Amino acid sequence: MATLSVNTVSILPLLGLTVYFSLINVRVTLTALIFSFMFNAPAYSQSLQSQMAVESQFVELIPPSQFSYMKGSVKRFTESNKRYIVFSGTTALPTVFTRMDGTTGNPMGISDSKILTGRWIWEYKVDCDDLTYDRASDGVSWRPLRFDPTAIAMAELFCPDIKWSTLPVI
Repeated sequence: MATLSVNTVSILPLLGLTVYFSLINVRVTLTALIFSFMFNAPAYSQSLQSQMAVESQFVELIPPSQFSYMKGSVKRFTESNKRYIVFSGTTALPTVFTRMDGTTGNPMGISDSKILTGRWIWEYKVDCDDLTYDRASDGVSWRPLRFDPTAIAMAELFCPDIKWSTLPVI
């Protein structure tokens, strides 16, 4: 069994100063460390394999996107020499809560009839020229795109002239 005893260590840092640390009875037993690793390595490997076996039993669920639009709902129109798109889409809003009396509601006071498959479905209008949008019946009028990720994404996808001109007209 190989052992190393260290009583005093001298370290020479940059500026040529000598610093002494006094270590009393420090012994490093290399043989013990090697045997410890050899005997614990199979247990670690077995633990890792059993963890992987358990993980393989689970299937990841991918929730529906909070920001989406219905296929076939995107259309275009012009009004007062401005270009618009309209579509049905979803966005992230505060969650529905249950009141003490058991009825449901939401912080924005939006009718539960807007909910389909657990998400609010909105009729959007996006002004491609002013970069504003309006969600029908949300109680707020036209506002900048930056307030709704769905409106931003749809404007980026469908407002460029090349793409806008290919949409069906209302």
